[in-house]
Amino acid sequence: MADKTFECTIITPHGPIYTGRVESASIPAHDGEVGILQHRAPLVCKLGAGRLRFRSEAGLESWFIDGGFAHVRDDRLLVLTQEALRPEQINIADAWARLEHARQMIAVDEVSTRRRTQLETSARARLRVAHSRR
Repeated sequence: MADKTFECTIITPHGPIYTGRVESASIPAHDGEVGILQHRAPLVCKLGAGRLRFRSEAGLESWFIDGGFAHVRDDRLLVLTQEALRPEQINIADAWARLEHARQMIAVDEVSTRRRTQLETSARARLRVAHSRR
């Protein structure tokens, strides 16, 4: 696997939470998933809430990512995000509460409608990633 790998780093406001060599990655861009392999062309993209997946020596790993940015260059993937959680770190009851809170928000203008949609999308993605561990 070593000859087909690239470096992957996940950084939150609290600092780096993952650094390792991976063979492939799939990132949740704001407009769909983007696949990353070794020697990929340089890329900067906005991330949405969703599942970051990558294949490492340990096997297939999944993380919940709540927005941010990804940068690919020189066989390095850098993910900057507000929050990144492994499936086993997600509290399912809390995720359901977040979804219910988003559904109950009253949207009176474009900004509040966008915020409600963003919170609901994040809660749903959190639940999908949490259930992927089962």
